[in-house]
Amino acid sequence: MTDAYRSGAVAIVTLLDAQNAALVADEAAANAVYGFLIDLMRVERAIGQFYFFRTEQEKQSYFNRLEEFYRKTGVAVEGR
Repeated sequence: MTDAYRSGAVAIVTLLDAQNAALVADEAAANAVYGFLIDLMRVERAIGQFYFFRTEQEKQSYFNRLEEFYRKTGVAVEGR
C-alpha cells in the first residue's frame, strides 16, 4: 500500500486505513497470545503445578503419564 501511495495510485486516506488495519490486526494477535498465557497460568495455578516452566523432557513425561491414565480408564485420546 505504501508503494501504491508513493506512485500516486491510492489516496492518503486509503494508505492510513491500511496502516490502521495492520496495526489493529497486530494488536489483536498480541492480545490473543496474552489472553492464552493468562488462561494457561490460571489453569496451572488451579492444578497447583506450573508445567509451562518445565523442560521439554519433564513435559513429555507428564503427557506420557496422562496418556497412560487415559488408556487405563478407557478415555479415547484424539489424534492417537
